Amino acid sequence: MGEQLTALIVSCREGLSQELQTALELAGITSELAPTCSHARERLEQPDAPQLVFSEVTLPDATFATLIGMAAGKAAPAPVIVVSEVIDYETFMDAMEAGAADFIAPPFSAIEIGWIVTSVMESRHTTYQAA
Repeated sequence: MGEQLTALIVSCREGLSQELQTALELAGITSELAPTCSHARERLEQPDAPQLVFSEVTLPDATFATLIGMAAGKAAPAPVIVVSEVIDYETFMDAMEAGAADFIAPPFSAIEIGWIVTSVMESRHTTYQAA
């Protein structure tokens, strides 16, 4: 992946966010936490904003679709990976149709998370080069 990647985990569920944060750390990826979409918006508007976002399906003040739109509107759009506590086909389809880069559910392993992040970021760079 080259440069040090920072991911923003947008989740109000402590157990879910800690498990994901641990897997990211073991995969060599720095992460930050934001408990709401409002907190995520503030962080994504900063010049050193994270390059990748993990969003829970439902947040206290929004849904993943709101976050996908917000992250896509950045000067350097950040892909959003939707995180669900369970694998649900309908939610998966909703996430992908809204523009999610991927959809994941626990348990999270460092190897799996590393592969998913690498795949999403490589896809992002390929898309920019083609545009």
